[in-house]
Amino acid sequence: MRIEQDIELAASIDRAWAFLTDLPAVSQCVPDVSAVEVVDDQTVAGTIKVKVGPIALQLAGQVRIVEQDAAAHRAALEIQASDRRIGGGVNARTTFQLVPAGDDVTRLTVATEATLLGRLGQFGQPIIRRKSDEMARQFATNVARTLAAG
Repeated sequence: MRIEQDIELAASIDRAWAFLTDLPAVSQCVPDVSAVEVVDDQTVAGTIKVKVGPIALQLAGQVRIVEQDAAAHRAALEIQASDRRIGGGVNARTTFQLVPAGDDVTRLTVATEATLLGRLGQFGQPIIRRKSDEMARQFATNVARTLAAG
C-alpha cells in the first residue's frame, strides 16, 4: 500500500529539516504514540494505538533513519511494528523531501510504502487505507502546527 502526502510548513527549510530528522521530537506528532525511547542516534522505539474498524491494535516497534542527505534535504525511514495479540504487523519505508516554497515556507513531500503482515493484512485494503490516510493527515497537521508554533 502506498500513501503520499504533500504539505506546506511555516518554517525555513533548515528548521524543518532539523525537526523532521529529530526522531524523538517528530514522533510526538504521530497520533496516539506513546512510550517513545531512543535506541541510538538513528533509531527510536515506541508504541502506537490504532483502531482499525472494530479492532484496537497496539503496535510496538521501531523507526530508523536509513538514509539521510542533508544537502538535498531528503531522508528515508524504515518502520517495523507488530501487535502480538493479533499476530500481525507492518513493515514500511517512508521517504521525505523538503524544498523551499517561499520566505520561511517549506514544502514537505512524504511517500510511504507499507506491507501489512499476518492478520492485520486480512482487514481489507479500503479500511486500512482510510485509517492510514486519516493518520497521515493528522501527522501532517501536527507537524505543521508544531513548526508554526516555533
